[in-house]
Amino acid sequence: MRHILAVIDTDTRYAEKLADYINKTGRLPFKAVVYSGVETYETEASSFICEICLISEELYKDFNPGKKPGSIIILSGEGLVKKSDIFEDSNPPRAILKYIDADEIISEILRMYTPSNEALFLRLAGRQSKIIGVYSPVNRCGKTEHAAAISMISEERKKTLFISFDEYKGIFLMEEKNFNTDLSDVLYCFKKGNYSWDKLSKAAYTLQGLNFIPPARYIEDVAELSVNELSEIIIKIAKDSNYEFLVIDFGMLGKRALELLELCDKIYMPLIADKASERKVEEFYSYLSVTGRESVREKIESFYYPYEVHKNIERVQDIPYTPLGEYWRNKLSGGLS
Repeated sequence: MRHILAVIDTDTRYAEKLADYINKTGRLPFKAVVYSGVETYETEASSFICEICLISEELYKDFNPGKKPGSIIILSGEGLVKKSDIFEDSNPPRAILKYIDADEIISEILRMYTPSNEALFLRLAGRQSKIIGVYSPVNRCGKTEHAAAISMISEERKKTLFISFDEYKGIFLMEEKNFNTDLSDVLYCFKKGNYSWDKLSKAAYTLQGLNFIPPARYIEDVAELSVNELSEIIIKIAKDSNYEFLVIDFGMLGKRALELLELCDKIYMPLIADKASERKVEEFYSYLSVTGRESVREKIESFYYPYEVHKNIERVQDIPYTPLGEYWRNKLSGGLS
């Protein structure tokens, strides 16, 4: 049975414009469908699962469907609906301003909507690839080298794509002249609304068993994107590409990466054994608790690996034959999961 976002409003012009914009942006994992009234909605209600219902304040007074939507959000002219005005429910639905920017409406919906579980959200979004994140609050711990090694070892079993959001080329620098396109081109097309994996797949290169999109040549291209935009493009690539695993080095994103880590199925966190690093890790875990991101912590597998062992790796194609490559070959002997 299909899942939908219903927009119920007698102002069909408004409703159709909003639904059309929601569908075009692809930020929500359901198709938005317009209904001009409560009766029209209820007539078709048995043919779908309504995950989110946006309904005008006027129509909500008569809205009592036998099959309750997952979430009800009232479209209000003032953004606040007095409980005594239209319902007696002790747990009234939320309301958002009706006549604000459509992007703001979508952001509010994403903030208010809570799927029954994370896997459901990603499956409904059409996501295919499993997302493996490499992140650490500690600097100089070899995040990019570890992420590349994970990708190369994983590729020996499953089709894997590596993307780095680091601000420097690092181990890719010596190969830079061989790249005609990189992450900057992918992000540019995305921002211009020209995203198409059929076209953007040409930005992916293969080198010694590593499938990857080269790091952005302009760090501003990554820095200027919002967390929502970064999340959207990651989900789109995971959905549209034919890779079984998507390994992401969250590099320069810092605390912005925390929201993106929620997209990950697994997170590897390299650490360094010194007091300064330990304090950063404690602060990181504390921040996860304070911000209600315990689910992220449960996905993290931290490990210590001496920086001296991989600091002299100059070329990405050398990784499989280094102690770092051997480390991950042993660690992933059963494959990524």
